[in-house]
Amino acid sequence: MRLLNDYVQLCRLNRPIGIWLLLFPGLLGLSLSARAAPLHYWIIFVVGAIVMRSAGCIYNDIVDRPFDGRVDRTKNRPLVRKHNPVSLRWAVVFLTLNLVVGFVCLLQFNLTTIFIGVGAAAMIARYPWMKRITYWPQLFLGFTMNMGFIIGCFAMNESVNFPSLLMYVGMIIWTLGYDTVYGFQDMDDDALIGVKSSALRLRQSPRFFVFLMYAITVVCWAIVGNLLQFQMSYYVGIVLIATLFAWQAVTLNIQHPYNCLMRFKSNQWAGLILWIGVLVGGYKFL
Repeated sequence: MRLLNDYVQLCRLNRPIGIWLLLFPGLLGLSLSARAAPLHYWIIFVVGAIVMRSAGCIYNDIVDRPFDGRVDRTKNRPLVRKHNPVSLRWAVVFLTLNLVVGFVCLLQFNLTTIFIGVGAAAMIARYPWMKRITYWPQLFLGFTMNMGFIIGCFAMNESVNFPSLLMYVGMIIWTLGYDTVYGFQDMDDDALIGVKSSALRLRQSPRFFVFLMYAITVVCWAIVGNLLQFQMSYYVGIVLIATLFAWQAVTLNIQHPYNCLMRFKSNQWAGLILWIGVLVGGYKFL
């Protein structure tokens, strides 16, 4: 039972927000295709999102061991907690299991998609190191978190057209916005231990930056709807997302970590609304 609990905590399965934010881009990649995705594709993407998010969390905890014990929010993570910490050996075992399942999922697609998926895994491996060399690790995360969208596109069509690329750009900027909001929780600790983040760089103008990133995101996604001749229901979703984004920016208070966390978590609803908008208003139904 203890081993199972350690696995759940290492993989953050008790905090599913990361799974949703990784899953929705992949589902959108499948949904933008003019052809209906087979049922097993949807199942593979769900399983893939769970295991790859889990692998990313474990790998991140392994790499960040020198820092996590010194940060208030992360000092009780399984690998660095003072009481019964998880051994590095078990962490590597759990990481390997998740990677194997993820690779098996990837093997169900065409060769191009497999290569892209392997490249995405390599990007995940590089992410924890970015905070050591740049104030913009969140931008790198934007490319990484949303690779599921590219994988979904190639799984269906073996290509990515301009509207899809624009949707991906919007997702990258969206991630830069919401992960900066998340990063505001750790600004003081990050400054003390020498870790970089966009939150530290932008602490003097947080609301303006978040509003700007979200505004660019909404514009990108609205243009995609126009290019693909989506129905009005899609734009209803875009208005709802814009309203959610505006609420986040206006009510953001970087001095209160819980405030930042709640606004970060609300982005799961933006992903859900966008996916439903594409399904309902998508051009394949015209």
